[in-house]
Amino acid sequence: MVKVKEDLKLLSKKFDQVKISWNYMNYTYMSTYPEAKFPEKFKMRDSKKFEGSGPPIIHLQSYHRAMTLLGASEEIMAQMYQQALKENSLIWFLSLEESRICSWEDVAREFMSQYKYNEELEVTRRDLRFLSRTLGKQSIAS
Repeated sequence: MVKVKEDLKLLSKKFDQVKISWNYMNYTYMSTYPEAKFPEKFKMRDSKKFEGSGPPIIHLQSYHRAMTLLGASEEIMAQMYQQALKENSLIWFLSLEESRICSWEDVAREFMSQYKYNEELEVTRRDLRFLSRTLGKQSIAS
């Protein structure tokens, strides 16, 4: 009888451990929009992922237009946005506090805020190319 009680205690302990690990495997808490559902016959597009360079507004517009054509709601667009990112931009996005990305508008705002320097950098490159051409023409003319 004592052996049975010990076995029962051990079994109970193991069961408690399983319950604890189940809580870690309950992925519902990982989703900002756990109730969001895909439209019928929805198929995620396969497109170029944002790697951290290039104009962020172009990426957002391209993503938004494609997802709208597929019938995705703004909740789905926000939830699936991570699929449009790659490498460091994906790491950045996944590290955002959930409270900062409660809507598609929040996602777009955070993304533009993070990558607005790309637009400034692009202007600088254009300016440098123009300047180098201008200086090159002046030295040839002299």
